[in-house]
Amino acid sequence: MPKTDPAVDGASAPKIAAIRVTGPEKGRWRGQYGTPRHFTPEPQTFSEESGLTEEELIELMSDPELKVEFLDADGNAVPTPPLPPRLAAPAT
Repeated sequence: MPKTDPAVDGASAPKIAAIRVTGPEKGRWRGQYGTPRHFTPEPQTFSEESGLTEEELIELMSDPELKVEFLDADGNAVPTPPLPPRLAAPAT
């Protein structure tokens, strides 16, 4: 799970405690990089200890049928962090 870096993101950047993923009504299977997971309209929350890899997170964030939210320790949504430079799309 990505962590915020105050040196890069600013001193007030919130710490990401969990990620919540919500799928479409019909459901959506994801898991090319790890454990297959089925996402439905019932949100699933993954903590830092959940074992969600960076590759899985990128796969989820790249899927337009999934809603991915980053949460602070109180469960409040925080801004989506930028992708690591090696995973971001090249500038055109």
